[in-house]
Amino acid sequence: MFVTMNRIPVRPKYAEQFEEAFRAWTESPAFKEGHARSGTLPKEAFLGPNRLEAFEVVLDSEGRDG
Repeated sequence: MFVTMNRIPVRPKYAEQFEEAFRAWTESPAFKEGHARSGTLPKEAFLGPNRLEAFEVVLDSEGRDG
């Protein structure tokens, strides 16, 4: 399995606004159309539809000196 993630650093005060805009973009017709023909393998090569997975950081491993 290949997993690709984009990490987009967003200032905390804009996090909710960014999340709403990002989700709207991924659900837009333009996004779906642009990604519909992105692969070169036939549909039967895949076990099912792809899914967007989002993760929220619950542990920060940054050093004490910041």
